[in-house]
Amino acid sequence: MSVGLVIVCHGSIGAAMVEAAEFILDESLKRIAVISLDQSGIQVPESAALTATMNASDNGSGVLILTDLQGATPCNLIAGAAKRQNGTPSADGTVAPVSVVVSGLNLAMLIRVWNYRDRPLEELRDLAIAGGQRGIGTAL
Repeated sequence: MSVGLVIVCHGSIGAAMVEAAEFILDESLKRIAVISLDQSGIQVPESAALTATMNASDNGSGVLILTDLQGATPCNLIAGAAKRQNGTPSADGTVAPVSVVVSGLNLAMLIRVWNYRDRPLEELRDLAIAGGQRGIGTAL
């Protein structure tokens, strides 16, 4: 099984990242759930919708959530939902899926995560961070 992937970003940034990664990898990344927050702040998803997306994305290996900007609304909302959900028993007594939030999404991070999505959640978190950092540099 592979880790579920969720992207939560401002506007259409998440969808554009997925589209660019699909072009580069020449494959569909439709298994990645994308939550877009309206730039005006008017359409903010409710906690239940965020939790439902995390649940739907988890196949038993946990969920890695990528956000665009640390401390911004998308990151804060999904981090709050993940914190409330992590370790909380569901109605049937089972433990909720483990979710990890990583901010600073860039294309290098997304491609790294997609290519290693079969790794354990904690390892994938570290690979996401390393991939994102390695994707930053100067061209000259």
